[in-house]
Amino acid sequence: MQIKELLSFEVQVFLAFLIAFLISFFMIPRIIVLARDKQFLSTPVNRSSHVKPVPTLGGVGIYVAFMVPMLIFAGMNESKILPFLTLSCLIIFIIGLRDDIYVLPPKTKLMGQITAGLIMIVLANVRITNLHGIMSIGEIPYIASLFLSLFIYVAITNALNLMDGIDGLAASIGIVACLGFGAYFIHLHKINGSVACSSLIGALSAFLIYNFAKGDRKIFMGDTGSLIVGFILATYAIRFNEFSITEPQHLVIKSSPVVSIAILAMPIFDTIRVFTLRILRGRSPFKADKTHVHHELIANGYSHHQATLLIASFSILLILLIYTLQAKVGFYTLLTILIGCVALFYIVPFTFIYRQIDLVNRTKNYFKRHIKKTTKILTPLSKKWNKKD
Repeated sequence: MQIKELLSFEVQVFLAFLIAFLISFFMIPRIIVLARDKQFLSTPVNRSSHVKPVPTLGGVGIYVAFMVPMLIFAGMNESKILPFLTLSCLIIFIIGLRDDIYVLPPKTKLMGQITAGLIMIVLANVRITNLHGIMSIGEIPYIASLFLSLFIYVAITNALNLMDGIDGLAASIGIVACLGFGAYFIHLHKINGSVACSSLIGALSAFLIYNFAKGDRKIFMGDTGSLIVGFILATYAIRFNEFSITEPQHLVIKSSPVVSIAILAMPIFDTIRVFTLRILRGRSPFKADKTHVHHELIANGYSHHQATLLIASFSILLILLIYTLQAKVGFYTLLTILIGCVALFYIVPFTFIYRQIDLVNRTKNYFKRHIKKTTKILTPLSKKWNKKD
């Protein structure tokens, strides 16, 4: 009897999470020590959200923690795409690692992403083959499929990379997206997709512990991590859409393109918004600035934790809403609801919620000041009382 026959579907998915979490949890502290020893650190600049040099090789731990359970369980289940995913992820890993250490030209990074994407599209056949009736278009020609799929790989990979601007954000978006895709894969009983999402959730969950830490225990995922996470999410976004064509009708998600966009809404829409603003202001869309939504939230008084929690919570609620409505409304209605919800998100946090946070912060500061004053008054009295005793 083979090992996979002894392990149920649920046990394999759980073990993938557990193994990835433990590898990431125990490996990252050693990476922090190595990075500090070799001076592989992110030095603060004008755009930085940190004030002290921080190790940037957290993506190494994420990559290893993701790949090990994938090789065990997806390999055990004879995944057809695993050899190509392994090769593609290795290319992205090398590109990201070299960029974190030496800083690569954008063209070199782009060529690496295109190469990895083409391996998945041409060799693994992971590509968009159907537009699900958008503008009355169903199945599309191979060449159109190739270019559209390649665009999705490059766009999502870089969109996730651009969201890696404050503590915990890129990892939280990755976890939420994996929950969105993974829930459907589990529903379909797709073991390899479920294991992939579970593994990435485990790797990122352990990473967050150190990303949110302070002092010498803190680490960033760097381009190594954000590019790997983005590339994996792009792969399973495409698989998510394709399953809605090949699966039985009662298991199909209607308007799956809108649902997959909702799962990755924040990186997709924020990248579009930022690029549009830069072009309208006469600047290159690729020139970095502080116009991303997380930068705006920080500038308006939110802490890193508050901004990350707000964006992640909105993403979860949006996914639940779109998942719920996808069987009840048409494609264009669902897309309009999605765009409307995202537009509201760019307004509400800067009005009502911000005022509440500001009020809470002011109240906390008020009490802190008065506690200090009270302590200054009581300390001498306490000393005098003790002398009398």
